[in-house]
Amino acid sequence: MDSPAKQGVVLIGDAAAKPDPTHGCGMSLALRDARVLSECLRADKNWSTAVMTYAAEHDRYHHALHRLETWFTGFLWDRGPEADTRRAQFFPEMARTGLPDIVGLGPESAVPEAL
Repeated sequence: MDSPAKQGVVLIGDAAAKPDPTHGCGMSLALRDARVLSECLRADKNWSTAVMTYAAEHDRYHHALHRLETWFTGFLWDRGPEADTRRAQFFPEMARTGLPDIVGLGPESAVPEAL
């Protein structure tokens, strides 16, 4: 899906962007989408503009969440010596700093483009 909004149709939740179900973010993402869309619609009388604002904000936090999910999937499920080395480096650092926190902060945690 290129955008959660097109030709007068606005999608939220899993319909707008499918999160990885192993991390349990689907319901939170759907509720966040509903809140962000409603705030955009209340803030701008031009609903076409409001919907595009929602789409841009949705893309920002969804891409951040997707990066976190991809990293955590690799950290948790990749196998072999390289994966073991990554885990040995990453998890102590995560425990020390608390970030990135996919469960607690989701896309609002410090999410660099790459680790």
